[in-house]
Amino acid sequence: MRLRLYWITFAGIALASLLALLFARSITSPVRQMAQTAEQLGAGHYEARAKVHSQDEVGVLAQAINRMAEQVRARDAALKELSASVAHEIRNPLNSIRLLVSLLDEELGDQKNSAQTGAIETLRYEIGKLNRFVNEFLTYARPVALVRDRVAAASLIS
Repeated sequence: MRLRLYWITFAGIALASLLALLFARSITSPVRQMAQTAEQLGAGHYEARAKVHSQDEVGVLAQAINRMAEQVRARDAALKELSASVAHEIRNPLNSIRLLVSLLDEELGDQKNSAQTGAIETLRYEIGKLNRFVNEFLTYARPVALVRDRVAAASLIS
């Protein structure tokens, strides 16, 4: 009788452990998937979405991650659009300033003193820096189109 009681107790503990394991996996599996989605979003893959399997707390969390992903994607798109607009608005007067500095340099010709020469060179240098800055804004604003292609590994080494 005592041995049978031990076996029933052992079977009950084993069954409870198995049920607890299954229950824990039903919670941790969606949480792991949401963590992977969050990592993808952090890496800039704004199309990543969490799968919503239920309407409980885990499902509500997945929906919140999906809403956040859409908001981040929309903000990034708006920021890129703003960057492109600002860059274009700065580029036009910058080109005019560059042209005026060149005209001033030509007009002064050989008659300019060292202070004027230094000022013109400084202006050209600063205009160049601003132009690189504007180009970086434009580069950021452009969508990146990646093209997959097969490449021989040996060609990368040489």
